[in-house]
Amino acid sequence: MQLTQDPSTALQQARTEDLTSEEIIEYGCVSNTEQSILKLLCGPGCHLLEGSRGVGKSMLLRLAELSLDKTFPVEKVVGVYVNFKTSILLENDRFSSEYYSFKIWVMAKVLQAFTNKLLELGLIEGESTLDPYNRLLNVNDINTYGKSLDQKIIKLQKLALTKDDEERRVIESEIGTDFAGTFNNVELITETIREVCNKIKLKRIVFLFDEAAHTFIPEQQKIFFEMVKLLHGDVVSIKVAVYPGVTSYGGNFEYGQDAIPIPLERYDMYTATSREGLKAFFRQLLQKRLGKSPLAKTFFSKGEVLDLAIYLSNGNPRAFLHIMSKLERDKEFSTRNAILATSEYVENELVIYHKELSKRLPKLSNIVDLGYDVLRHYVVGEIQKKNEGKAPNFRKQTVFFTLEKECHFRIHRAMQLLCYSGLITKMGLVKIRDRKTAQRYAINLGIIVTDKAFAKPFARQPVDAIKLISKDDYREFYATDQTFEELVQVHNDSLPPCTNCGRERENPQHAGCPYCMVPYPKDSILPTLLDDAIDKLAIPQIVLRSVQVDGRYEKVKDILFTTLEQLQSVYLIGPVRSRILRNAAEEYISG
Repeated sequence: MQLTQDPSTALQQARTEDLTSEEIIEYGCVSNTEQSILKLLCGPGCHLLEGSRGVGKSMLLRLAELSLDKTFPVEKVVGVYVNFKTSILLENDRFSSEYYSFKIWVMAKVLQAFTNKLLELGLIEGESTLDPYNRLLNVNDINTYGKSLDQKIIKLQKLALTKDDEERRVIESEIGTDFAGTFNNVELITETIREVCNKIKLKRIVFLFDEAAHTFIPEQQKIFFEMVKLLHGDVVSIKVAVYPGVTSYGGNFEYGQDAIPIPLERYDMYTATSREGLKAFFRQLLQKRLGKSPLAKTFFSKGEVLDLAIYLSNGNPRAFLHIMSKLERDKEFSTRNAILATSEYVENELVIYHKELSKRLPKLSNIVDLGYDVLRHYVVGEIQKKNEGKAPNFRKQTVFFTLEKECHFRIHRAMQLLCYSGLITKMGLVKIRDRKTAQRYAINLGIIVTDKAFAKPFARQPVDAIKLISKDDYREFYATDQTFEELVQVHNDSLPPCTNCGRERENPQHAGCPYCMVPYPKDSILPTLLDDAIDKLAIPQIVLRSVQVDGRYEKVKDILFTTLEQLQSVYLIGPVRSRILRNAAEEYISG
């Protein structure tokens, strides 16, 4: 295989957003599992591609789009990828008192992506094709229309960040109430899209929505899924990437009815067959990144160490690339270093991300802390005791635990957030005592090894312990657990009282005071995130050091509001690393 760039850079491109279309085709790995998912993503209907961070949702959405591009001349089905990553810039904002900036922004993004794809495929020609656009904004040139949409989207984002009343009025005037009214009307935009599809005789349009249910705040998520329900139907199919445990679908959108979930996880490595499938997938991923380079020969020459890195990534491609990138930098490919690289990833990526949820989800900050405390300071220790208790033969090891349904609701909610962060994974219902069933969870193998939760004889060779893990062996936790009760009390909510009447806040989910009916103030975390130092970004150390030495870009907002060309003026920052920087900044503010 002829690589388009050096192997170390290819390992650093851990996010799909860092890749060009050509690199996505070059690096994309499609096993039987991915092939069946791609078939659903390219077909009719409304689906939810559900999986945790870094598991490959964006890659599959992009592969689906590129697959539809390839088959378009025959199938006449168009795939349109839409990324909503910067939606946090419109948090809690309205355009005047009548329209939501968020709703206008979403529909503008959708129509912009739709129009750009039709232009890319050479499908917009002649006045009849332009008629629907004419009625929307009274334009005769589709290229002018595209530029106009882009300008409106940027102005909507700027409006949301503007505090000065006079400046806001100027921006609102530039956007225009006609534009706001038009794009606030989902049905009108939907009918325009369908009319254009019929005019150019498309069989189907497939919208692939990425970073939607993840980046939108709960209020926006509910609005978004109402919009999805209106947009979907007839020639329009919709696929949405979602995260387990934290998505708010609202009362008008039924999970499983209005959209069919497609689970995407690669964590099941607890049978010989599933382990072999996992190893084959990740070896293919690594081979595509490294080709026949000397680095590839180094990695593949030590199969047992490579197997360990695959297992410790917990089946997560992004985690795997982070671990392999560190091993490449350290120039030591050994079991010891694979464990150290995993520990660094767990502490600097997974744990920090989970703790940052307290800022991103302030209403749930106590539950975020509760979950981390329960996992790292109680459950992992109990798992270690259970594994050590298998002496002297050690024929089984476990990473599993169950929670009785009657456990405190805060414990269950905390587990959902731990799943979202990738620290644990849901593994289905199992039987426990008294003929009851309970939810079973698997702890991330990176945490198990970092916290030394396998029995001591496996400390230096955790692969041996991983091969002994049994799904039928788990530590059961019950509602009567005294430690759970104590931890719930330690992490009890402490909310400021109502600023109007002074009464204590009884429920963190209430938007306003139930006594005086005054809304509680909403403190946006966006200004804080934008002002954070760039060392908070998940970027390779070589990239961080280059930018810090340059000195021009010290904060997240400096990266976010700088062109890629300007970033490339930094020493050692080229086209690939500038994309890595920009995407890391966007992901940081979006969560």
